[in-house]
Amino acid sequence: MSENLKEISSSKDVTVLKYGDILIKVKNVSVEDEVDPDKITRIDLNNLIGEIITTPVLVNRWGNIMAEINADAKREKMKFEILCANEKEKIRISLADKNGGKKPTIAEVEDTLIQKPIYKISKNKLIESEKVAEIVNSIYWAVKDKSDKLNKLSLTIQREDLENITNTVINGVKIIARKME
Repeated sequence: MSENLKEISSSKDVTVLKYGDILIKVKNVSVEDEVDPDKITRIDLNNLIGEIITTPVLVNRWGNIMAEINADAKREKMKFEILCANEKEKIRISLADKNGGKKPTIAEVEDTLIQKPIYKISKNKLIESEKVAEIVNSIYWAVKDKSDKLNKLSLTIQREDLENITNTVINGVKIIARKME
């Protein structure tokens, strides 16, 4: 193949690609609330050209989602650590008062902390946020793997292949192709 698919410009919602004298506009459409990971990570062999064109947008979208989810998980971890530090201080004071000023052991403080309902609630929130981050991370890497495979297949694109993809939505991305004048 003598011509390459090249990115000309990109903004938040629109990417413009050029293949020879054909301009291809790739535009994000609304993302569904519920995503089927099997659907977005599978390569649709019946629409290979659409997959090749839209998968970089999909990788970018999932990269952004992963960054947000990871940030949420880190914030949840920080909240949990602050809660634990504050609760441990209260427990140390309480146990010292009960023992006539005798300093409690680390094990006594830890044992008392993990029995508190607020600890259990906060720990479960942390576990859930880490679980969601791992799921999104898994989807991101599956989409990235799909993109890598499609990159290798993109070397086989022919001009005629681009004629049938205009005004279609693939992977939540609308494709508009037109010949340059």
